[in-house]
Amino acid sequence: MTEKAAHILIVDDSPNEQQYIKHLLIEGGFVHIDTAGSAEEALTHIAQHETDLILLDVIMPGMDGLSLCRHLKSMPLTADIPIILLTGLNDRQARIAAYNAGGSDYVVKPPHKAELLTRVRLLATNGRKRRELKTITNARERELTAAQTLQNSLLPTRAELTKLSADHKLGLHIFSRSCSALTGDYWCVQPLTDSTLLIALLDMTGHGLGAAMNTLLLHRLIAQVKQSCHTPQEMLHLINKHLSEKLMPGQTATGLVLIYDRTDKTLSYAGTAHPPLCYIATNQPPELITCAGLPLGMAMPKSYTYAAGTFQLGAGDTLYAYSDGLIDTPLPQYPNSIGLKGVQAYFTKTAAQTWAVRRKALNAPPHVVDDLTVIELKGL
Repeated sequence: MTEKAAHILIVDDSPNEQQYIKHLLIEGGFVHIDTAGSAEEALTHIAQHETDLILLDVIMPGMDGLSLCRHLKSMPLTADIPIILLTGLNDRQARIAAYNAGGSDYVVKPPHKAELLTRVRLLATNGRKRRELKTITNARERELTAAQTLQNSLLPTRAELTKLSADHKLGLHIFSRSCSALTGDYWCVQPLTDSTLLIALLDMTGHGLGAAMNTLLLHRLIAQVKQSCHTPQEMLHLINKHLSEKLMPGQTATGLVLIYDRTDKTLSYAGTAHPPLCYIATNQPPELITCAGLPLGMAMPKSYTYAAGTFQLGAGDTLYAYSDGLIDTPLPQYPNSIGLKGVQAYFTKTAAQTWAVRRKALNAPPHVVDDLTVIELKGL
């Protein structure tokens, strides 16, 4: 960074001291130099202008330099601005007080030109980089927020899910939580016909923006293929055909497609490379239903067979579909992680839980290492 790029603020109640220090900085090549005669003036200036470094006199009337320094360091917007404290006192206690207040450096007045410029160049460079990084970070956060809003807009609202549940006489609950700002899990619940309901859960490899962008592709593909498919297997074949053509090398997805028919209460499914379904018939122990296979996104012949089947979802019967984030998530009964072998035991122990209790437990860990989605389907 050149001296011309730095924005420096001198805070001193003495106009003579202001001009002397400003003169030294100008001789050192600095251009953007402003002054303030009090803490109040300094706060007003900082709120309205870019500031990379503050040169702050310790002894001032009203709010002194140490108090102003502590105040600035307590505020999120100004905490990272480096501050050089200026004082006529040259003793250990004064230096300790300056550093305890949050000062980045300490210079005795009148400052020696070469010493002052060396310290200012170092801290002004750091301050400028901090400000540039904050600008980049803020822009990225705005972009992530926009992408998150777009992702959420693809999902049905709670009111829409409630209506679909009532129309199809099916208990329907969904929990979804990402391990970062964006998720690589994609799920949907959409009517196929007057009597059938599509439920899909696909998990893209990776996390963050790349995986999230691919969920937009999945959403478009589901919309394209659902009208031309009559079974979950057909839908997976078509999704895989498109993904194998469009995904980057190394990108794949697990896939699960279910179709519920309310006329006979049957649930058809097809899955591949996906964690097993957990089916709990009334008064029966949980049963794991395999959805193993090759991941979506790989070129496969039309003859390839996905794990598939059909069963009744009678009154009180429950089916759980979930992404592999559940396997890696620590829960109250499993402080480390459930693990694939623990899934059946987990659903056995928690079979009597209401969805509200289950949702609270899934939301309990302070963070998750993988995107997590759990879908509960209950026969009514």
